[in-house]
Amino acid sequence: MKIHRASKTRFYPTTKQQLKHHHHFNNTRYVYNHYLDLKTKQYKETKKSYSFKETSKDLTNHKKEKPWLNNSSRQAYTNKLKDLNTKGIIARWGKKASDQGWHEFTRQLQYKGTWYGCNIIKIPRFYPSSKTCSNCSTINNKLTLKDRSWTCPACGVDHDRDVNAACNIFNYGRADRKLRTGTGGLV
Repeated sequence: MKIHRASKTRFYPTTKQQLKHHHHFNNTRYVYNHYLDLKTKQYKETKKSYSFKETSKDLTNHKKEKPWLNNSSRQAYTNKLKDLNTKGIIARWGKKASDQGWHEFTRQLQYKGTWYGCNIIKIPRFYPSSKTCSNCSTINNKLTLKDRSWTCPACGVDHDRDVNAACNIFNYGRADRKLRTGTGGLV
């Protein structure tokens, strides 16, 4: 994995740049609040909300009414409008859209782990961490999501579902490390 190093740099804008930034920020805030209010009112009345396409089209007309909005970047307005439609994206694409956040989190975790010389071990999605006895490794396939505690049918050890899963995840990581380094089998 390629690692990029970062450094902090401080830029001091000129008075003209500060003024432009101030106007840009205020314009963006105005557009965000305007469309948030518009979408909220429409949802209360019709139980439907403006689509991104409709708000973009309306913004073009709104700029004709308020020409000072043309002084800011179009991309800033677009990003704010997209931020408003997060619920719509999740409703339309479901888990696919919300998984993007998880993907970014794991990507960043992998990146930082490599940066600091740590190994990040990804446990398979369907690894039965809750159903596997952390004492004898027997898998209890009769366990359901409602069962918060259970007793292993093989060795009789009582388990809290979450604590047992944490132990199994810990052991999985240790076993993976030992297998990769050649120092032995399962822990």
